[in-house]
Amino acid sequence: MKKRVLITPMDWGLGHASRCVKIIRKLNEYGYEVIIGCDNKPLHFLKKEFPNHDFVRLKAMPILYSKYIGASFAIFLQIYKLIYNYIYERYITKKIINQFKIDAIITDNRFGVRSKKIPSIFVTHQVEIRSKYFMSFVNYINIRLINRFNECWIVDDKKNRLSGSLSNSSKLYIKTQHLSNLSRFRYFKTMTKKQLLVLVSGPEPQRSVFEKKLIEASKKLKIKSIILQCKPSQSLVNKQGNISIISHLQTEALNKLILESRYVISRSGYTTVMDLAKLKKKSCLIATNGQYEQEYLSSYLGRHGFCLTSKLEKIDLEKIIGKLDEIHGFANYQQDVVNWKDIFKIIAYA
Repeated sequence: MKKRVLITPMDWGLGHASRCVKIIRKLNEYGYEVIIGCDNKPLHFLKKEFPNHDFVRLKAMPILYSKYIGASFAIFLQIYKLIYNYIYERYITKKIINQFKIDAIITDNRFGVRSKKIPSIFVTHQVEIRSKYFMSFVNYINIRLINRFNECWIVDDKKNRLSGSLSNSSKLYIKTQHLSNLSRFRYFKTMTKKQLLVLVSGPEPQRSVFEKKLIEASKKLKIKSIILQCKPSQSLVNKQGNISIISHLQTEALNKLILESRYVISRSGYTTVMDLAKLKKKSCLIATNGQYEQEYLSSYLGRHGFCLTSKLEKIDLEKIIGKLDEIHGFANYQQDVVNWKDIFKIIAYA
């Protein structure tokens, strides 16, 4: 009888769900039965990726962001929601385990989805959190919660890190394993087109702020621009002059589009960074104001010559495109080989 694994990505944008795709594929490949727990955009997205899998709604009180204050402070003001979500996850996890006869849990940044009765694995790239406020205290709580799991799977290479110091696991006392780059895409050689691809991502309202700004800036360009909105619940294409606005693409189509596009502009969310690295792209990363993880990542990768960086308010696409032709980007990026059989031992022996 196949062992049943519950996998639950965090419900903040599509990044966590996207990087779970590779884990789910590998679990399927090794003969495990996967039950997926999520809601909202991740649910729409993963149902399209895995239409034959069982799903369970795992709700969460949404964290609301603002145009006027940074993300860290906005989250601090909503701590009560995080506490509620944790308590709810602890409660609903017990019910899901009993209902689906779960043998192991893999959760991407959902602290309450664990059990003392079965192996529970925490997936993250952010062991060391960047925050403007109470960073020492936030990291103390983060480490303490992660250490309640059986293992921590780190979404990065052990030595050549894309995430820099974010994946520093020296304070964890549970077993850690490195999953390397979890991009769902595959690299292959293809002819590139002189076109700009804008990957819109992240929570509202900053997602829409980014989209509107890049649409306006793209109107000044002579080359074709494609704005991908990353809205998996829609399937729309809208053309405005030299600009094509696409609501969503499935993995294979998006994989091909990114490879074909000579220039890419995106937020500096970690899943997007993994995708760009995997596909060896030249890109300009624009951190979301007040998201200190993104600000750190764009600065770290920019210093190492992997990308250009820019502030959204000062964006100059003509200048960026000229500079992108001069850099190597992720052309020489190589990721570690992962032994998934070893990674899954904790589940196999459960």
